[in-house]
Amino acid sequence: METLNVEMRGQLEDSQKAITFIKGGNSTFTLVGAKNRFTYKVKRTEFDENKYFVMLLNGSDNENNFVYMGMLFPNSKGIKITKGSKVGENAQSFVAFNYVYKYLTNGIIPNGVKIYHEGRCGRCGRKLTVPQSIEMGFGSECASILGI
Repeated sequence: METLNVEMRGQLEDSQKAITFIKGGNSTFTLVGAKNRFTYKVKRTEFDENKYFVMLLNGSDNENNFVYMGMLFPNSKGIKITKGSKVGENAQSFVAFNYVYKYLTNGIIPNGVKIYHEGRCGRCGRKLTVPQSIEMGFGSECASILGI
């Protein structure tokens, strides 16, 4: 019996789609550059739907080893440090996120950077299995709720 080897990750190749995914509410994505690769989780706060917690994968358990970096606020061009931040603003992971995010908010994916979602819906976090959903980064129900 032949096994189906489907790549569950999807590359986000459009800046607006990348922003929509990042701010979907429960997104996990990886930024890949020439020298570094960082995986982030961005979750909408419960107290304000326009504010987001940003976390960095910082360990071998890619489900649970996320550390808090800071917050994304409405109309911000990147992460802001808060009292609970565990990653400094000079860390490569912090600088990389803000660099890419600033470009994305200006409608550009920076040269040499690739953005991948990790095969889970950017809104609810469920595993994506339908090819169209993998391409979008959202399941059909969540895409409908977000107006995509």
